[in-house]
Amino acid sequence: FIGQVGLVGPLPRSTKTGFMSELLQNWLNNEVGLSTNVANFEKDFASGYLFGEILHKFRQQDDFDQFINKSSHEAKLSNFKRLEPTLKV
Repeated sequence: FIGQVGLVGPLPRSTKTGFMSELLQNWLNNEVGLSTNVANFEKDFASGYLFGEILHKFRQQDDFDQFINKSSHEAKLSNFKRLEPTLKV
């Protein structure tokens, strides 16, 4: 990273991870235009719904209308079963 004296070395791992998370979060919230803003990746993507929405926006998930936007066990199972064929390709 660049310090007061110039190029000091590579970014520490935690800084890279934080930067990439922030970059991805900004892209999802400001450019992709999901139905909800992403604030916590683990929580927001846990049901599989947002994965399906992203894939649908990029024309990779044809059955997105059948995804369930809930956090129940049944919704998660259904959503991830629908994602499986797309992610295997």
